[in-house]
Amino acid sequence: MIYGELTPAVQSERPPHETIHGFGKHPLITHGVYRFVRHPIYLGVFMVCIGVPAFTSSLYGLLTMSPLIPIFLNRIRMEERLLTEEFGDAYRAYKKATSKLIPFIY
Repeated sequence: MIYGELTPAVQSERPPHETIHGFGKHPLITHGVYRFVRHPIYLGVFMVCIGVPAFTSSLYGLLTMSPLIPIFLNRIRMEERLLTEEFGDAYRAYKKATSKLIPFIY
């Protein structure tokens, strides 16, 4: 996982948190789980970051995983900027119609 995050940054000489690649000729996907939430993978990561420490009653685990949430929220912000540039009005309309992370809430 770390290697996968660092490799594009090393190749592009940019920090990993600033390395997001364009989508080429891919279409904007708005069906399936994407009908309800724009970032389902990040939602799953958040659920793991909070759920596993809560399930194991580990305050240490919760304190260790919690700092990841703002990092991923920043990543989502950068990705949404890129998607808006890539897909324009289609993505803006999609943003209005769907939740960012939590279906029907946020």
